Amino acid sequence: MKKNLADWLKETVYGHKEWDGVISACQMWYYGSVVKSAWCATCVSWAAYHCGIMHQIGGKNENVYYMMEACKDSGYGTFISGNDSDIQKGDILFYNWDSGKMSSASSKHVGVAATDTKSTRDMILTIGGNQDDKCRNKYYPRKNLYAIFRPNYEEE
Repeated sequence: MKKNLADWLKETVYGHKEWDGVISACQMWYYGSVVKSAWCATCVSWAAYHCGIMHQIGGKNENVYYMMEACKDSGYGTFISGNDSDIQKGDILFYNWDSGKMSSASSKHVGVAATDTKSTRDMILTIGGNQDDKCRNKYYPRKNLYAIFRPNYEEE
């Protein structure tokens, strides 16, 4: 069984601030140098790499929209459109702050479900990078949840 993304983030990256040694290591892994850019997607990519499921999310990605599309098309895990499903710890959550369709230019965020959440809850506890300039837990409104990707942690 693969390690759950939420557990890996909590054990390895949690509490580290933007551009400290740990986050710089993530940037070096992705870009080959430290760059100033949004890093929620690179953090999820890095976690997926360390948990052995990067192929399920379509490889390395720095763009939330492209990561979401790669998850949808990967042939692994389960992709769920919308925001009315129950959420399982370790699900990858795609948020859209703009109303309407998500695009490469829309305002968006990606993180990982920190706990199981019933569809009746208005707020979702998410762990991830670039949440108030660090890796941390943060609640986000369910109304902004655009899609869910449930990796297959059982895959060998």
